[in-house]
Amino acid sequence: MKDSNNVHSFFNATENYLHQSFGIRIRAEIVRELTGSLSDRNIIDVGCGNGVISSQFIGSNTITFLDLSENMIGHVKKYIVPEDLSRARFLVGSFTEIEIDDTYDYVFAIGLMAHVPSVSKCIERISIILKSEGSAIIQFSNAGHWLTRFNINNATNYGYPVNKLKYAEMKALISSNGFEIKEEIRFSLLFPGMGKLPEKFLYWYSKIFWKRKFFAQFGTDFIWYLKKVK
Repeated sequence: MKDSNNVHSFFNATENYLHQSFGIRIRAEIVRELTGSLSDRNIIDVGCGNGVISSQFIGSNTITFLDLSENMIGHVKKYIVPEDLSRARFLVGSFTEIEIDDTYDYVFAIGLMAHVPSVSKCIERISIILKSEGSAIIQFSNAGHWLTRFNINNATNYGYPVNKLKYAEMKALISSNGFEIKEEIRFSLLFPGMGKLPEKFLYWYSKIFWKRKFFAQFGTDFIWYLKKVK
């Protein structure tokens, strides 16, 4: 089982994840396109990072920001304007271990699945904390794609093994936990070394692999809009 202390150490050094913003920006835009405008919803962002993906909804919703890293939660607090703080809740800890008393209309789990100790327990808990007919938005990199496998096998900066998540296995897992896929977006095709390119270019390039169907079919990553049906 993955050591959560190693995961905490990596993400608590927030520059490891936040040194580039184009990927977070693309994911935030995809989530917004999938959900549309939300109002009077109770949302939890699991593995929230700096909170950019979910904080775009805080003006008219209640959002719980949960992250293993207290330094990431510090980033979230820094960027939420004072008038929105009453609609924000903050939790620090492991998603599968921390006590969560509330239930939610939406669970966001973006950039999380590769790093949790147990993907199956993570999906199961998402189902548990969702209200009846609630929705979840999850993201994963498909290890059935050669480029994902190459990138994972050559990733030495994490200090722990990254989960290898195959499309068919993920689909079976969400089905066994009472979810159906409402909408699917495929995107991202980042080759080794591209991270050194300018942010503006990487954002433009990444948007092409989201918005244009021809390019999207080659993408390594999926974001699923899931509906809880049982």
